[in-house]
Amino acid sequence: MIRYKYCKLIYIFMGEDLILTLKWLYYFLEICKDMNMSKTASRLFISQQGLSKAINSLENELQCTLFIRSHSGVTLTDAGTYLLQQGHQILDLIDTTQNHLKQYSESQDIQISVPNGASAIFTNRLPNQFAGRPISYTEVDEDEWISGLEKRSYDAAIVSDLVNSGKWYIRPFYKEYLALIVSAQQPITKSNPPDLTLLKGQTIIISERLFNTYDKFLKRMAKRGLTFSKVIRTFSPFTAMHQCAQDIGVCFLGEHALSLLHFPNTKVLYPHDPEMSLEFFFVARSNNIKGLVSDQLYQHLYDCVNKEE
Repeated sequence: MIRYKYCKLIYIFMGEDLILTLKWLYYFLEICKDMNMSKTASRLFISQQGLSKAINSLENELQCTLFIRSHSGVTLTDAGTYLLQQGHQILDLIDTTQNHLKQYSESQDIQISVPNGASAIFTNRLPNQFAGRPISYTEVDEDEWISGLEKRSYDAAIVSDLVNSGKWYIRPFYKEYLALIVSAQQPITKSNPPDLTLLKGQTIIISERLFNTYDKFLKRMAKRGLTFSKVIRTFSPFTAMHQCAQDIGVCFLGEHALSLLHFPNTKVLYPHDPEMSLEFFFVARSNNIKGLVSDQLYQHLYDCVNKEE
């Protein structure tokens, strides 16, 4: 017979007292963790009197008793046991429904995650809006984008560490060719073609903001016999190239940085070697982002980032 009383609960959730009743339900579930109102009130930083009043209000609305009170604490009635089983599902369903409805909201910003340091690589060419909606970008570590998409924290992600999966909408996005910058005094400048193994054990200089993005690239270089004994992090590509000119170490720079920087006493090697590149991909949960077609959003981002300077 208890279950018929909970038709009242559904009615309450759909009525004017939705927010207040959900708050009472939340308090009820928190009390069930401690089975002691005083302890729960202290943990939630509210008065015990206020907590007790909220539970009384919930019991009055449901027309049943949820707890048996005693000096040592509280115990659940049959009705309370049933509500404990259903209460978490009710709140989870509300959260899930709210999160799913976000994809249909036309007022929501489009949230996109990008790898740490990517803004320097893309040289701020990412657009700020699409189809009249603002686009917000958040730099994250490479291992965070999957959980961000699954939790719907982000609508899409630009990644360099691609995980092949049939459940994702994936498109190639951007390729940054990296040139190797060395001092003109380095022996590698005398070999033809340049022998990368001559740089083994050298110091590599990397801009601080690009360090996480370059990590996997350096592992790929190691397979070609190019390993480094020391890594120096610098503030900017300018500093990295300046230190190369002083023969402190070697560095890799993208095409855009090379177009802006030039130092005497340096040599640029492998300017368009496909193996010496950073490749990025556009990833979305599906071909629908908040009512927008992912293909169209992807094409807009792609055109902005890859347009000729």
